[in-house]
Amino acid sequence: MSGVQKRYDRAAFFRHLRGALFRGRLSVAQVQGMEALLRVWEREHASGDQRHLAYALATAWHETAHTMQPVRETLARSERQAIARLRKWARRLSARRRKTVLAYAKVHADTGHAYFGRGYVQITWRRNYRKLGQRLGVDLERNPELAMQPEIAARILFIGLLEGLFTGRKLADYINNARCDYVGARRVVNGLDKARLIAGAAQEFETALELAAMSNGLGVEVVDEPAEPRTDERVVNPAPAPPPEVAEAEIPTSHKTPPRSTTIWAALAALLAQGVASLGA
Repeated sequence: MSGVQKRYDRAAFFRHLRGALFRGRLSVAQVQGMEALLRVWEREHASGDQRHLAYALATAWHETAHTMQPVRETLARSERQAIARLRKWARRLSARRRKTVLAYAKVHADTGHAYFGRGYVQITWRRNYRKLGQRLGVDLERNPELAMQPEIAARILFIGLLEGLFTGRKLADYINNARCDYVGARRVVNGLDKARLIAGAAQEFETALELAAMSNGLGVEVVDEPAEPRTDERVVNPAPAPPPEVAEAEIPTSHKTPPRSTTIWAALAALLAQGVASLGA
């Protein structure tokens, strides 16, 4: 469903997502990250299609490794660490992909920065930092680390998806009055890489938004527990090469073993009782 909503009930929103996408727990950082995204949407895009917001949230969920905080490529804690990890990872790649990764890790002499992925959605290449910075009125080319600020990262995510600034395709091409193609919408960011996984998450975010839109409360329930430990040893390899046009498997659903029926055992017990009574007579 699409709709106009000035403010979403945070309690209803987080209540659904906690079990649906975050294994029963939400950290303060995850709540704060999603709050930043909702706040920017409510302020700048409140009249937009609610399903576009759902897909943007699902994109952030995937691109940030579920942290819902702006991240650097490889989940590095600093620009310097990201550059070191990219250079190390490049040594294990084919010649063509090695060249691409090393280009990500290149420090440009005139700015002193490298243009690897940053933010809620991993923008890369200097020209893209320049283009998005000009659109937002922020000098991302000279200060790419600004893409790590939640407010700016949220604006980059929404503007890029809605206006087609990432790949030339925009969300309205796939989510409109005629259809809602959450799988195809991945082409707005990165081919069909993890398309079905993200589509499943978008459906859960859409449900959470619908529940939040129907509710009148404004409270926020937060459990201050870490979602996943983040250490310097945890490395998520980027995928700078053009993605294959292959759809991944959907999020697996759990299949619980149904409870064992006791009907047969009850019948046998009754027959046994009758036999004992006959012998006693």
